[in-house]
Amino acid sequence: MIFVGVLIVAQVATASPSPSAAQSPAPLKEIGHVRSSISCSALRHNLFPAVEGLRINDALISHGQVLLVRTANDAAAYAE
Repeated sequence: MIFVGVLIVAQVATASPSPSAAQSPAPLKEIGHVRSSISCSALRHNLFPAVEGLRINDALISHGQVLLVRTANDAAAYAE
């Protein structure tokens, strides 16, 4: 009985067609090119780290403000 089940599973597994190279989809169409000048590339290379550092600092300041408000609320609740 188990042997019949194994044969059925094996037959179903081999019966499914596999995609061939002839059925591969057409390549995607190109939407457009991005061109930048050397000065734009240099600005991005030099300014990106500085701007990223500012974004990290902004996140730290925002986190610090949340902690300050939480501490003030805890102090106010403790004083009452």
